[in-house]
Order: sequence, then C-alpha cells, then structure tokens
Amino acid sequence: MMESVVLRSEFAKSWAHVRHWTEEVTLLREEMRCVMADLLYLLADSFEANWTTNASISEDADDIDKEDLQAEIDSATVEAEEDGEDEGLQWSRVGQTRKCSGMGAPR
Repeated sequence: MMESVVLRSEFAKSWAHVRHWTEEVTLLREEMRCVMADLLYLLADSFEANWTTNASISEDADDIDKEDLQAEIDSATVEAEEDGEDEGLQWSRVGQTRKCSGMGAPR
C-alpha cells in the first residue's frame, strides 16, 4: 500500500516535469518560427538593398524592371507575413525594420 503511494507521488512528479518541458519546447518552437521569419525578412531586405545598389551602379540599369522586382519582394513579404499570422504572430513595420509580436515572439 505504501509502495503504491510512493509510486503515485513519483509519477506525479515525473508527469509535472514532462508537462513543464513540453511547454518549454513549445515556446522554443514558437520562438524559432519567429526567428526564421525575421531571417527571411532580413534576407529579403538585404536582397532588395543589394539589388538597388547594384542596379544603380550597373551600366545596364535601364534594362532592369524594378517594378517587377519590387512586386516579387512585396509578394514574398506578404506571404511570409501570412505564414506568420497562421502561427499566431503579428508583424509591424518600425522604420526600416519589421517587428514580430504574439505568442511566438522572443521573450
């Protein structure tokens, strides 16, 4: 009988640890989604900045369709924002940077 009580107590402690670490892993996954989205935005911003710089230097700058490029960048940005919103994240633009908020936002 006493052994049963001890086993239940140990199981309850173990289960509490499992729940705690499951919650931690869930939070880390959400933070990683936010970090990955941030990296995609940085990559898109870097690509846009490099493209603009290279286009202004290039002798063939007149041949580059900047409107098509901007449309592609905007489309990728909207798609990344929608993917983030599906995960419960919200995006806002602050100056030249984008800010992630919501459950998956870094603490």
